Amino acid sequence: MFSAVFLQFINISSNLPDKAKSINFKAIKFHMYIASIKIKSYKSFHESDEIIFNEGINLIVGVNNSGKTALLEALSLKIKDNPYRNNRDNPTNIKTTYHISKDKIKEQIQKGNFFIMPFPDGSADPIFDMFYLALDSYLEVTSISTAKNSNIGFIYKDLKNSKFIHSNNNHNQCLKISDFVNERHTSNAGIERSRAIPTPEKMIEDFIGKFFFFNSERMNLHTCNVGRSRILLSDARNLPEVINSIASSEYTYKKYLSLVRRVLPDVKYISSELEEGNGKFTIKIRTCESTEEDEELRFPLSDCGTGVGQILAILYVLTTSKEPSVIIIDEPNSFLHPSATKELIKIFKENPQHQYFISTHSPEVFAEVKPKSYTELSYENGQTIAKTKEFGEIGNTYQALGISPFFDFALWVEGETEELAFPYILDNPNIQIHKFSVSDVITSKSSKREIDRLIEIYENVLKAKSGEPVISKMKIVVDGEHLTSKNIEDYERRPDKLVNFLPRKMFENYLLDAEAIANVLSMDLDFEVSTKDIANLLDESRKNKNLQQWLTEVHGSKLLAEIFSKYSCEFKKTTHSVELTKLLVSKTSKDILELKKTLLSITHK
Repeated sequence: MFSAVFLQFINISSNLPDKAKSINFKAIKFHMYIASIKIKSYKSFHESDEIIFNEGINLIVGVNNSGKTALLEALSLKIKDNPYRNNRDNPTNIKTTYHISKDKIKEQIQKGNFFIMPFPDGSADPIFDMFYLALDSYLEVTSISTAKNSNIGFIYKDLKNSKFIHSNNNHNQCLKISDFVNERHTSNAGIERSRAIPTPEKMIEDFIGKFFFFNSERMNLHTCNVGRSRILLSDARNLPEVINSIASSEYTYKKYLSLVRRVLPDVKYISSELEEGNGKFTIKIRTCESTEEDEELRFPLSDCGTGVGQILAILYVLTTSKEPSVIIIDEPNSFLHPSATKELIKIFKENPQHQYFISTHSPEVFAEVKPKSYTELSYENGQTIAKTKEFGEIGNTYQALGISPFFDFALWVEGETEELAFPYILDNPNIQIHKFSVSDVITSKSSKREIDRLIEIYENVLKAKSGEPVISKMKIVVDGEHLTSKNIEDYERRPDKLVNFLPRKMFENYLLDAEAIANVLSMDLDFEVSTKDIANLLDESRKNKNLQQWLTEVHGSKLLAEIFSKYSCEFKKTTHSVELTKLLVSKTSKDILELKKTLLSITHK
């Protein structure tokens, strides 16, 4: 396999004989990646320019029907018989260039026990660079031509005589890449051996066998024939088989389950069992912590949400694959909640050995990836046009402001609690939510200073005459707790209405629901908290005040802290307020609906 081959490094030094001697062997992983693609006559692509990609996470954006899915299909080699404008005389041709990651090879050499002879100046970089260039040229151009019959052909340079030379103190070492090609040969001892580096065809064949393509449609992954393989197929159709195979490995299974729970917290257990009657493995999900063997507590994967199967397959690759894969996902925001999407991106960043292609217009994805560049597709004059766009200096300012071409509205909130909770209330991927407070302790001075700083930057961007146009809007929403009445009056008089205030004293005033508080407390404690007891504590605080007046004026955060303390539990706003929000959203609480109406009115001003 290309990811576990042996390279022979030859070291020449002044105290060695003139003839080169091999002195070290070590396994090196070749991390390949898709460097570029050119598409001719496929769906909306007439003939594209070369589209360049990064080794890590690649984002692809564009409006509906701009060609995002077509590009992903071309990358994954899962193309259909659908040439440009259905011209059968103009067959599809896709030319993909694959490269070997220079940085990852160098990183392994630096960490490993390799001997590379340095130049007289003490630097080993020149010989490494020569070696890498020769090696990378070995796979520099790989052309994949695909017509109706889906033939795939490889074109690569004839490097039979390619060589690189290192001279030092009149000792030369000359190596040919052809010396390392995987050819069978017989040693002097009569033992048949194979050389280190596979042929280009073999390396590419191995590489494209690790391409995974996931779209927003429900994938038929819940059942498969019985088998013992731990290797997931490129279409993930044997997912039940591989999940069953790792059940016996406690370490691997726990690692897999922990990743799944990060993205889908409600998934507590995953099993793949032999289904009676049909002799096939079937995936079942448990959504509670109970260990009872009750069939009613387990749900077939086929009864779960559309994106669950995709997530199980993607995270299986990340858990078990030591070799670099290509993971292609078409608009994950269409089948994942924003918070789940963000967590998935975090996991991708923790596994940089793989290459990722994600089509999206989701602000959560862009905020988490923070790409230096991305691919933008547009449909012009009857065909898809692809452009690589960079985030320049003013683009960085937009990003800092939460303003971007990829979402419609930026809503700035005062604290981390609101930043985490409001997405559940609004549930709108086109509204990006950021906290503007940078102070650990918020005071009237710090709150006003940071609001004014944000307004000043925004106004300067609006006046800018260079860079991308600002096509989105921005508003600031605060509860006013840390501002003086004079500050509030001044902001309310602004004609642009940039600063807006919650009708209640603070966000927690919308969370004072006895049942929800009891449920959240019960999750932290070893016993069930009575809803009636919580209701009594709330009534004690309200006394004889009108309910609406009390909800407007009470210090909700302090009250929740007092209630939690009665159960010897510390109230944590960024944890407990968010959990309360999620519960109240699920039960369509009238208080949360009131807050949602307020926030929507602010975003539409």
